[in-house]
Amino acid sequence: MAHLTRSTRTVTIATGLAVAALLAGCTADGPGAATPSSAAPGATTATSTATPTPTPRALSATDPTAPFDQVEAARWFDGVADDVTTLLGLDSTPPGMTVHLDAETSQNHLVTLKSLAAGDYSFHLACRGGGTLELAVTSGGTASLVIDGPCTGELTSGDFTAAEGGTEFRFTATGDPIDVALHYSPAAP
Repeated sequence: MAHLTRSTRTVTIATGLAVAALLAGCTADGPGAATPSSAAPGATTATSTATPTPTPRALSATDPTAPFDQVEAARWFDGVADDVTTLLGLDSTPPGMTVHLDAETSQNHLVTLKSLAAGDYSFHLACRGGGTLELAVTSGGTASLVIDGPCTGELTSGDFTAAEGGTEFRFTATGDPIDVALHYSPAAP
């Protein structure tokens, strides 16, 4: 292996640093230095600055001027689950889903249950917020509108039939933000 002399080593290191600086876009005058322009003298050049797009943030169903509070909403969802469990006289909470809808994030939400066995079911739903909820259940190619109206915070129950191949729950909100908690159970005989 050849040994480099001190001057060769210095040139090699200096060249490597210069290449690294060029690749990084640095100049000898620092990051604030002007860059040369290829425009003719006296000509103006346009530069574009990227405008950041604000990230949508979910808004609260209880106060549409405030951000969505996931912890507070979880407490409400848990309360609805407890109410449904008590209403049905069950030892454990029946399966279900929770949805937050608002114009800042999404006013549409689709849940597909492919493994829900065919049969008759009851749903138990609570909705809060100043908006309106439309809930359609589609099963076996047939859609049924099961809820259509303002959110009142009250527990509402109804029935639906699940067919082989899956069942879809399509939540659509209009107006102010809403929170929805839905649980389902086999229909009572």
